[in-house]
Amino acid sequence: MYELRWFLEDKGNNWQQVKNWFYHLPTPPELDADREPKLNFDNIKKVRMEVYFQCREDIGLKLSRGGLQIKIRSRKAELFHSDAAAEGFLEYWEKKTWKYLDNEGNDRKKKKRDPVRESFEAEGQKGKRFRTQKVRRLRKFDFNGVEFIPVDPNKKVAKGLIVELAWVKINYWSEALYMDLLSLQFELVSEDGENEEDKKLFKKGIEWTLKQKPGLKAKLKSEESMSYPGFFEQLTPVVYQAGEVK
Repeated sequence: MYELRWFLEDKGNNWQQVKNWFYHLPTPPELDADREPKLNFDNIKKVRMEVYFQCREDIGLKLSRGGLQIKIRSRKAELFHSDAAAEGFLEYWEKKTWKYLDNEGNDRKKKKRDPVRESFEAEGQKGKRFRTQKVRRLRKFDFNGVEFIPVDPNKKVAKGLIVELAWVKINYWSEALYMDLLSLQFELVSEDGENEEDKKLFKKGIEWTLKQKPGLKAKLKSEESMSYPGFFEQLTPVVYQAGEVK
């Protein structure tokens, strides 16, 4: 899959400008953006709990929603420059998931405790890892061969674009010990694998969304653009034990 992502650490104007632009993106009639839950951690049932393992910047390994997922990037990221004051790194990832827990994240009424994730997120274990909590909002657009049409995020499309806005807390061991980030991601929906036509379509879709009124006022910088594996390669995992930071 083709992907382009930015991580924003500043909670000031950039956060607000990105969120304002996102909530003004076109939506289908059945999705009322004004009634959509706010991007916060008030509803713990909507929080996605994950464990990322620090490996390499071109390999992503995590436990998420009752499954083990690996992502591999076979070639270097490509610098993408938008006319809408956005610059970042476009990447192509191959993804594979092995499920070990039924109904995790799909049926909330039957959601099960995940002992595997809980074991791996325990403090003090060998091997660098990061515990994350995420709250996500999605916009999905179906490409009909001519233009991008907004659809319900749960609808399956043969080819299209996903825009994800996420508030991410990393190493959430205590209220006093975590990193706050806003993540903005673009992803191309396609089953055709890596090819030039899809890459062109992906770039077209990114340009189209960035220019949607009122337009993105925040400047997205290349130094803030990377994948989760690339971001974690820059960090040192924090271990929280008995009130100490080591």
